[in-house]
Amino acid sequence: MAGSFRRAMNGLYLLCVVVGCTALVLISAIIPWAVFTRYVLNSAASWPEPLAVLLTIVLTFIGAAAGYRLNLHMNVSYFADQLPARYRALLDVVVQLLMALIAIFMIVWGGSDFPQRTSRAVRLIRKGATMDIFVLLATMLVCFLIGMPIAYSLALAAIAGAWSIGIPLEAVMLKISDGVSKVAMLTIPFFVLAGAIMAEGGMARRLVAFADVLVGFSRLRGGLSIVNVLATTFLSGISGSAVADTSAIGSVMIPQMEKAGYPRVFATNLTITSSVQALLVPPSHNAVLYSLATGGTISISALFMAGVFPGLLLGFSLIILCLVIAYREKHPQGQIAPAKDALKITIDAAWGLVTLVIILGGILGGIFTAIEAGAVACIWAFFVTMFIYRDYRWRDLPALLHRTLRTVAMVLTLIACASSVGYVMALTQMPAKMTAFFLSISDNKYVILFLINLLLLVLGTLVDMAPSILIATPILLPVMQNFGVDPVHFGMVMLLNLGIGLCHPPVGAILFVGCAVGKVTIEQVMRKIWPFYAVMFMVLMFVTYVPEISLWLPRHVLR
Repeated sequence: MAGSFRRAMNGLYLLCVVVGCTALVLISAIIPWAVFTRYVLNSAASWPEPLAVLLTIVLTFIGAAAGYRLNLHMNVSYFADQLPARYRALLDVVVQLLMALIAIFMIVWGGSDFPQRTSRAVRLIRKGATMDIFVLLATMLVCFLIGMPIAYSLALAAIAGAWSIGIPLEAVMLKISDGVSKVAMLTIPFFVLAGAIMAEGGMARRLVAFADVLVGFSRLRGGLSIVNVLATTFLSGISGSAVADTSAIGSVMIPQMEKAGYPRVFATNLTITSSVQALLVPPSHNAVLYSLATGGTISISALFMAGVFPGLLLGFSLIILCLVIAYREKHPQGQIAPAKDALKITIDAAWGLVTLVIILGGILGGIFTAIEAGAVACIWAFFVTMFIYRDYRWRDLPALLHRTLRTVAMVLTLIACASSVGYVMALTQMPAKMTAFFLSISDNKYVILFLINLLLLVLGTLVDMAPSILIATPILLPVMQNFGVDPVHFGMVMLLNLGIGLCHPPVGAILFVGCAVGKVTIEQVMRKIWPFYAVMFMVLMFVTYVPEISLWLPRHVLR
């Protein structure tokens, strides 16, 4: 009996994976087709975007089911892990029951007549009481502490908040559905897939070689450390993922730097911290998340442009640190590559760097929207990887699609559930009350910015980046706007804060991946990483208090 049940569950999981991967492939083909018909056939079709949005909804909820099967959804497990084994087992049963209740809720209320129900919900909106906010936040906090996946914690908090306010629960399900029904959501699967193809298809190795050619001419002491930062800068502009950059660049650079005489821990720390550039420079996945968390009121293109100078400033600052450490600790000098080899390496890397031209040039030139740029970048990344570089085997593509599906579904599920909790927060008037709270502390914008920085730094160390953005943005953005802070500028401040958190335990995703790739312990890394933290904090202060670092480019380019 148990064996039959297990086989049935495995078959259902396989079906979810097949449906989800098929939806991902179709989405990646439909939007490029729309671009082709508009520019080549001069006949813009109306059906691609609605169909792509529908497929995104399918991908989200089918992929969420597959992610649940493999226990892939992000959670805060640190506190639950401190309990004795028998209590952890009991807590796991409680979590599974709560998730089952949420699934039942989606089935029952998901089939309701939304428009009529929500019209009644609007009439029932009242001024949010303090108790409503307490119910919402207490439910969220308790769910986090018991190790429940963050997406489902947000959904349950929204349900509890809606019940406390007294609005129909159908409104919560409507907002969950609306969360993944926006056209802007399409940027996430496109850029994640394009980044995965390029990162796994040999791009990292070629970018490292290209950066080595550029740095080698200077024969600077500590040249390989500069190569590490520069290669990460290039790959960040293609992958948009700090974790992918840490894994791809680290697997190439850390052994190479150790072989040349650099300490392995130093190489690991440099790889970890330089990967934060990917959170800022286009096509940052997290910039897209921030745009969605604002309700789509902030342009993705503006956020992409705003991240260029902060990302480059971070890279430049890390290079300065590397030079200081290199001359103090006598790191080896860079080597000049022979002219023939340098030309071959440059041409080899240029194919992948065209992806940067497609993304930035397409958006700035008005040829593509950010969504279309992501879709075309996917097609180009596939072409270069499979037909130019040919390092990736065709039989490995299904596994790559499977991994991409799991990542995309996890993020989209978070966005869907965060939309519902953001809706309930608005009904409780939490942002207005948070603004009043900060005004009671100080009416000085710079003092409030410093306090918000501290709050985000702490949040970034405790909660992963995607949920932090989706939870904190609806609460803190109205506060910042009340103090006259530009939303695009605040987006860069938030991304950099939370990026620093990813380099710190207990929830430091970049830190953990870097330690795994570098084959060093977290304790070894933490003893030596403090100079890198200091540099990142200095850059954070510059980005926070000099808004033009973030705003100059979008103001002058996106007129």
